[in-house]
Amino acid sequence: MPPSQAVKGFGRFEDDYGLTQHEVDQIVAWVDGGTPKGDDKDLPPDLGLTGNKNKDDSHTSALKTIAIRATEEIPALVEHHRIESSVRVPADAEAVAIRPLLFPFAKSLEVTAFRPDGTNEVLVWAEDYHYDWQPTYYFKGAVPLPKGTRVRAVAYVNNASNNPIPLQSSLCELLFTLQGRSSHKRSVKPSAVIDSRAAEQVYTCPMHADVITDEPGKCPKCSMTLIKTPRPEASDFDVRIRTRPSLVRVGETFRLAFDIHHPNSGATVKDFHIVHDMPFHLFVVSQDLNYFAHIHPRQQADGSFVIETSVPKSGAYFVYSDIFPVGGVPQVAYGNLITAGYKGDLFSARARIEPDQVLTRELENTRFALTIDPREPVAGKKLTLKYQITDLKSGEPVRDLEPYLDAWGHTLILSEDARDYVHSHPVQLIPDGVDRTGMHGGPEISFEAFVPRSGRYRIWSQFQRNGKVITVPFTIEVKPY
Repeated sequence: MPPSQAVKGFGRFEDDYGLTQHEVDQIVAWVDGGTPKGDDKDLPPDLGLTGNKNKDDSHTSALKTIAIRATEEIPALVEHHRIESSVRVPADAEAVAIRPLLFPFAKSLEVTAFRPDGTNEVLVWAEDYHYDWQPTYYFKGAVPLPKGTRVRAVAYVNNASNNPIPLQSSLCELLFTLQGRSSHKRSVKPSAVIDSRAAEQVYTCPMHADVITDEPGKCPKCSMTLIKTPRPEASDFDVRIRTRPSLVRVGETFRLAFDIHHPNSGATVKDFHIVHDMPFHLFVVSQDLNYFAHIHPRQQADGSFVIETSVPKSGAYFVYSDIFPVGGVPQVAYGNLITAGYKGDLFSARARIEPDQVLTRELENTRFALTIDPREPVAGKKLTLKYQITDLKSGEPVRDLEPYLDAWGHTLILSEDARDYVHSHPVQLIPDGVDRTGMHGGPEISFEAFVPRSGRYRIWSQFQRNGKVITVPFTIEVKPY
């Protein structure tokens, strides 16, 4: 399949080129199983190449185009050059699609809409740009661009050739229509629609979407009890984020709401499996990976999930919605928040994290010593995180850990570029259906994880002791396969 250039979480697109977590899990399971040949009856139909062309033609025939071009000549023999160019939207409009158009040596293109009311929205962020493949990205819903909106393109290029790039070279094309005239809108229904497959019940793991069986039991990968569910829709569900007020200001409380829709029908989804005591695990992480929050929105009568929170500093934040819809698979929806007044760009603000030389942390009168197996983790292979937990005052091993969200701990692992998300729970399980009052654990807690790429990763492990959740951060390096 072609590479996905658009960074997940920035822009919501139809027919997303990126792999879903379910697809990633299936590939991993296929590799672990020795890459067996599948059944020919499961092959998709051959639609030929005309289908996409006709789709593009039908979309673009009634649309207007704004081209954003470079306003300067890019000098030759430069290794890291920033280009910025903007256009103003002349009338109330709705963006339907966007197409990055850059040079063979482009590294990144970010297109952001700055609206007159002060809100801004990243329309697309194409990183690790591929000049020989320039797809048009169609938005899942028309994006409002009120009159006077400034659409800014920021590109980074490495021009190692002897020839400068001429003035007026294209950066991107924005396809739009006047407000109220767009037919590019999804039908949203008030309640979830269950298709004919819903009557067929299967059992699946809430942590490993590739584990699906016809019989109840335990997951062969993590030993969690399998959940009974209709045979799932493999596509990711559509998660839409709203804030109130619309401007997110640093240090001020705001309301964060999530609307979740079926990927095919557009129906509002209201039924979710409970995973580790909650139907919705939300992670909010600053782009520099220094701020981390694991919180839990509450479901409302209309099916949406709502929580009030705040962020401590200006910039971009990654938002990960970890859910398990009934009729779907366990999945993570990527989103973002950008604070009011932020004028920077995502490429220059990327995280730069350094691996820890000593894997020990002392927090809340507790020492957390981390051992990684293997000692040098390798991309594409499983690793184990082993925590030895000690009380600082007594020097004795901790044996009074308290259950936190139906587990002895939780771990989130993010790659430095925040593209790879791994949510793991301890190997040491709490038995099903037991009274957890007075239960205690420790001093050793282990997590297993799979990291797909080489690079640097930030780890946040959480444990509860004396009624308080302790978040323990580490940074590690993962070697190439």
